[in-house]
Amino acid sequence: MRTLPAVSLSLLFGLAACGGGGGGDSAPSTPDPTTTPVVVSNNNGNAVAQAAVDVVSYSGASAVAMGLVANAVAGITAVQTTRSCSSGGTVVITLDDRNGNVRLDQGETASVLFNSCNEGGAVQSGTLSLNFSSLQMQGQNVSSGALALTFTAYRAAYTGGDTLQVDGVGALSLLRSATAVEVILAPNNLRYRVSRGSTAIADGTLESGSTRASTLLSGGDMTLDSNQVVRGTWASSGLIGRMQTGTEVGKPLKWNASGVVVAGGAVLAIGNNSSLRVTALGGNSADLEIDADGNSFFEIKRNVSLEF
Repeated sequence: MRTLPAVSLSLLFGLAACGGGGGGDSAPSTPDPTTTPVVVSNNNGNAVAQAAVDVVSYSGASAVAMGLVANAVAGITAVQTTRSCSSGGTVVITLDDRNGNVRLDQGETASVLFNSCNEGGAVQSGTLSLNFSSLQMQGQNVSSGALALTFTAYRAAYTGGDTLQVDGVGALSLLRSATAVEVILAPNNLRYRVSRGSTAIADGTLESGSTRASTLLSGGDMTLDSNQVVRGTWASSGLIGRMQTGTEVGKPLKWNASGVVVAGGAVLAIGNNSSLRVTALGGNSADLEIDADGNSFFEIKRNVSLEF
């Protein structure tokens, strides 16, 4: 699974992740202005398929990361906490403790400031604000909660030159049972950029929709359902435009504990009078079906290799 967003935000709290390192600060991406719908064809089908899978899997990784961060911040019992990062820099977590009980409650806000925090191979900067509209705790864990997220000039850089930048707002909800946890991330014109070296390879805006990630607390498959509208530019393939992406009803994407996609999940991309479906076969193998003329029949079919 593409783990870059999950790495950048979960590392702060000692949670398992993988990734590389990097450095330097930069302004976040700006919204891609294009609103022209993508036209899916035989020629660009592979590029549209990879872009759709990227949006779904990055959103899922981000939902999981945000759930971990929200859970960790909600359990802090100090108005301000500064944590030193293992390879330099700090993270400063500040609570808007309005009722003076030295913990986060419903209606209160927490701010997470990344000061060139080099943790687990990711150098991070910028600010993440969490505003809880509802919050129920069970011990040190959130049993249920809803919050607004605001990213301000957030940036994470990795070894090999990959960089993630995020700016904008979204909503998050969490629900924890005795056996499982569910996180739903709903972006609201959330802007992002993924770069390799000095070149942006994906630059766009998650306009609306949601992604739901759920997993058993004892481990096992992570299940991902998604339905979002995205507009952007995917420079490596020359793809530009706006499309609806998500998982097919009844066919969520699943990853096993090793981060390998499980066969059976399906991703849809809907453009201008055209669409496609990607069915995961396990690993990087997938079946690609394209409806290039909008007649609800996939007249083009082939096997492809995609990065999930």
